[in-house]
Amino acid sequence: MKRVKAACICQTLHFMLKEDVGHDYAVDLVKHEVEQYKKDWSDIIHSIRSSKRRNSQMDLL
Repeated sequence: MKRVKAACICQTLHFMLKEDVGHDYAVDLVKHEVEQYKKDWSDIIHSIRSSKRRNSQMDLL
């Protein structure tokens, strides 16, 4: 069995507009939600990469 070194999952996410507010405001809320989602995943990826770097540096010692 081969081990996976890296992978990419392509997906489409649909964020629902809130129905109890005006359309323009609802769109702004979704844009903010998307940016927060991207930032959260970016932070997770950065954390994983930092952890891998620390582990590989420890292997060199």
